[in-house]
Order: sequence, then C-alpha cells, then structure tokens
Amino acid sequence: MFGRRRRMRGHEHACYCPDGKTPPCSLAECPESARVRVLANPDRQTLELGLYPGAMVRVMRNHHGDPNLVVGFGDSRFILDRAIADSILVG
Repeated sequence: MFGRRRRMRGHEHACYCPDGKTPPCSLAECPESARVRVLANPDRQTLELGLYPGAMVRVMRNHHGDPNLVVGFGDSRFILDRAIADSILVG
C-alpha cells in the first residue's frame, strides 16, 4: 500500500529441520538465523524467561561443537545449554 514493499530477508526462515526431518524438532538442531515457534518446553527455568509454547524464537548462534547456543526473542538474547535446547521442541 502506498508504494511500500516488505523486504524479505533471505537468511531468516522457518526451521524445517536439517537432514530432511519434518517438524517438530529440537531447538539445538535448527540452523543459525532460523526463526521458529516453540511447541513444547519442559524446562521450568526457561519457561519463566519467556520460552513458552507459541513464542517465536530466533537462533542467533548454533555451532555444533559449542556446548551452548544463543537464542533471541523479543528484545532479549539468552545463552542456552545444548542439553536444555535439545529438550525444547520447535516447529
């Protein structure tokens, strides 16, 4: 409308998990720059931070050799342990 265009960012996409898997998958399996929706989170501490089912999360950093990954949602960024990220289902 009024000549404005929405810019599509090519590197941000929904996580249709790597290796041909279909959703849902764990947060630890998603590639960097993926935007995903939390489907289930059994960890109480991250639930209190705001990673509740339905929340949109962006994977900022996910190197498979690192013990942690960085996720962002809202105006916040958090470092999650890989074991916790494995338990969070996203799609």
